[in-house]
Amino acid sequence: MKLTSVTVEGVGRFGTKTSIEGLGAGVNILSASNEAGKSTIFRAIRACLFERHGAAGKEIAKLATEGLSLPVSVTLGFEHGGKTYELAKTFIRSPSATLREDGRDIARGRDADERVWEILGLDPGGGRSVDEAAFGILWVRQGQSFHAPEPQGAAAGALNDAIGQEVGNLVGGERARQVIASVSAELSRQVTDSGKAKKDGPLDRAIRDVENLTGELQQTETRLRELDAMLDDLARLRTELKSVADPNQGHRLGVELEDARQQLKAAEEATQAIGRAAAEERQSHGLLQAATDRHTALLERAKRIDEGRQRIATDERALAPLKSRETDLRKVVNEAYEARKPIDPELARLDAEDRRLQHLATHVQTAASIDALNARLVSLTDYARRVSDIEARLKTNTVDERAIGILDDIEKKIGALDARLEAAAAQLAIEIRNDQTVTLNGETIINAATRAVTEPLTLRVGDGVTISITPPPGELATAQTERDKLDRTRHAHLQQHGVASGDELRRRRSERMSDEAEQRALKAERTALGIKDTPAAEISKLTAGRDQIATETAALLAAHGLEHLPSRGELDQRLQDLRQRKDALTVERTRHDGVIEASNDELQRVREERSAIEARIKEIANQLVQDLAALPDDQRGTLIGDAANRCETCRAEHRIKAAALEELRARAPSAEETERRRNRVERLAAALDTRRQNAASLGTRIANLEGRVQSLGGDGLGEEAATLRDQLAVAQTERDRQQARVDTLKLLRTVVQDAYDTRREQLNAPLKRHLKPFLHDVFPGSDIDLGDGFKVESIRRNGPGTEHFEGLSAGTQEQIAVLVRLAMGAMIAEKGNEVPIILDDALVFSDDARIEQMFDALNRAGRRQQVIVFTCRAASFASLGGRPLSIA
Repeated sequence: MKLTSVTVEGVGRFGTKTSIEGLGAGVNILSASNEAGKSTIFRAIRACLFERHGAAGKEIAKLATEGLSLPVSVTLGFEHGGKTYELAKTFIRSPSATLREDGRDIARGRDADERVWEILGLDPGGGRSVDEAAFGILWVRQGQSFHAPEPQGAAAGALNDAIGQEVGNLVGGERARQVIASVSAELSRQVTDSGKAKKDGPLDRAIRDVENLTGELQQTETRLRELDAMLDDLARLRTELKSVADPNQGHRLGVELEDARQQLKAAEEATQAIGRAAAEERQSHGLLQAATDRHTALLERAKRIDEGRQRIATDERALAPLKSRETDLRKVVNEAYEARKPIDPELARLDAEDRRLQHLATHVQTAASIDALNARLVSLTDYARRVSDIEARLKTNTVDERAIGILDDIEKKIGALDARLEAAAAQLAIEIRNDQTVTLNGETIINAATRAVTEPLTLRVGDGVTISITPPPGELATAQTERDKLDRTRHAHLQQHGVASGDELRRRRSERMSDEAEQRALKAERTALGIKDTPAAEISKLTAGRDQIATETAALLAAHGLEHLPSRGELDQRLQDLRQRKDALTVERTRHDGVIEASNDELQRVREERSAIEARIKEIANQLVQDLAALPDDQRGTLIGDAANRCETCRAEHRIKAAALEELRARAPSAEETERRRNRVERLAAALDTRRQNAASLGTRIANLEGRVQSLGGDGLGEEAATLRDQLAVAQTERDRQQARVDTLKLLRTVVQDAYDTRREQLNAPLKRHLKPFLHDVFPGSDIDLGDGFKVESIRRNGPGTEHFEGLSAGTQEQIAVLVRLAMGAMIAEKGNEVPIILDDALVFSDDARIEQMFDALNRAGRRQQVIVFTCRAASFASLGGRPLSIA
């Protein structure tokens, strides 16, 4: 099959009759921009060949021209088997189908749909569409060129037929695939892809039976072991109870406890006697310590009285030089204050003069800004004028985007009404076969014309024939009423905006858009000019500021008795001289301040030292008064002697008490012995108590164990364990049988798969032979690995390593996918089933060098069969060569 012509009407953007011109053998290329309708034409060709003319699915609905109720018409011309054919189909409105062979009609309607499939060797099946066979892999729509072909159904059948003519019967391979599928299905019932037993499968159930029975048996045997352990514990507890309840041992412990208590009582009474003697010894020792402390205090007070009198004499001798130094420092401070007095008024006068000069300098700087203010006034005045002009123009021009939208909607409705009337009206077709002059409503017709009869028509042929054609009055009146209503609406809309035509309205909209853009620019200029208020307010502020500067200048000149403002240089020189004088006075004043500060600091230190000595003398004198009151000089010897005698008396009494205490301690048991006796009493008492508690606890435990033993010993645990062992043996046998079946199935699948892989290489060999020259055009020295169903798995390029197809870049994947399709087309064409190759916007990611190599492969394919390329990349495909196509 070779396409020779394509014509569409009412398809997508092609509302009127449009054709592809220039189709021929070899490579054909249609270069057009995006949205030119290339993909629409591609879909129209597929629909014409493979869809029944009565189809109304989504794909057919997408072909219709939006907004117009027109029939979808597609006409294909093609050559096949040495004959020429023309297939014309109309979808949606007035569906029809016509098939012509060598210029004569051979089928119409449903017969035409199926006759063309019969000619092309397609199977119509039972549905409304047909399996596309080889067309499905060789006609690549936009966006599908990235996917490697995976033929299914009749497409795979077409390839297998071509391969079968070369390598023979394919039954062996098909049988191997069936066996592999059957074994895999059986395995899928038993195990998962990872080899684990599949949930609820036979092997999984057998494994779970073994696990459940093993668990039950383990539980039963555990209960048996627990019963044996309980019987052993029961015998041991009875033996312990017999030992604990022995009366002889209890009597012996009671006698030992009573003896221990008597010994503890004697030790505690001795301890109490020692405590009383120790208290008396402590009291005697306290009296001795008090007498000793009083004697020591009297001796220390006598010493403190003598030392205090000496310190007062020393401090009084140190006060005289400090008072003399304090008088000298006061004199230095007073002299410095007198020297500093005339400096402060002079500095104040100089500060006032400095402020006056600075005020003059500030005003001189302000006065210098008048020129800048005048320039800004000019800019603001011009800006205010332009703002006023734009606002006036926008106020008079009301044409906004909504007004244009309303006009577009009205005109679209008028166009749709005209299209519907033309589609429903009678068609007048005029064809001129000689040199006659023919006019239609005054318009001269050249060669041919077609016109829908929606209004009165006057046809003149030469000078002697006039034909008047009038549509039915009812239809004309209805159409005219709707048209007049729309015209009145449009006229009212135009009048509302003060224009006479749609073009003038759109021009006014363009003018308003320009004014709006200029208004936005003025807003940006307002920001640049720093306008915070309205332009008029800013101008008023600037004018007032300028006038205020002039007024202030006049007042300042009058206040200073000047005729004109001094220059900035004069003011700077005067300020410099004044500040030098101020600096000198400041240095002198600082020197006097330093003298005053240093003298005051020294004076403060002398005062603090004198005050400290005087305070210390006072403190010592106060202490002397207190000490002499307690220890007068005339009683010192008597008081100290009495204190010494009291110490000796207390010391003798303490020695007697201490000796008595030591004698008691020597006769009494030690603290360790007393504690040992107490511990023995507690131990024996605790032993008797523990003996009674153990006897009660053992009785309770023996009763509990007897109850549990009786419960476990009556449920036939031994018979239950024997039964479970027999059931477990049966379950293990079934599990081993199912596992052996799984292992056998895996081995069978491996053996058949190995054999099939060998056979698959033989099946793929013809396609790889046809692919090799195309592949080497783009990837020299490379080879492709094909899997089941001719799926591209990997590529090997100049080395032992392989690259998986999915890991290649998008551009390389697309190139390989196109090359495989070229090879499939060449193999099918070689066996007598020539099918055109159509690529819609393919090779979008190919670089400059690679795309040139792909062009070589496309031209190689074009030597044997027709290749049609649709592309929007005219510059990139310029070097493809081939036959250029155009849309007309």
